Amino acid sequence: MNKKGFTLIEVLVVITIIGIMTSIAIPASQGIAKKINEKSYQTKIKLASEGAKLWGEDNNVCFTCLEGTCPVACEDLDCIYETDDEKICTITMEFLAKYQYFKYDDENKIIDPRNKNKTLNEKSITIIYYKKNGTVNAYGEN
Repeated sequence: MNKKGFTLIEVLVVITIIGIMTSIAIPASQGIAKKINEKSYQTKIKLASEGAKLWGEDNNVCFTCLEGTCPVACEDLDCIYETDDEKICTITMEFLAKYQYFKYDDENKIIDPRNKNKTLNEKSITIIYYKKNGTVNAYGEN
């Protein structure tokens, strides 16, 4: 007798094997996606820090001007600490995007890749102005 097709047992075995493979693959892929989103977030913070450093270099007058005499580009700079050697200020990622030192993702929003429902617009980037040589450095906290 010539049989064509699969028996019920063969079909059930194949479905079971596919189910086991899926139960292993889905959690692994979710872990990978989480790592990718975290890496994307870290990259955004690094790019914003580099943009803040460029902004600071382009607008270093903001660190030395007297209050009331500073250019408009300095108005959102929030200086939080000052010594004889340095001045530490913060700006937001939205500030950087407003002055084109960082790009919005969509409609004036900087999307947090770890949670697509949140934005990074108000995320602070710290700028350090070194008074002795007039250089700037910047970093964003994670």
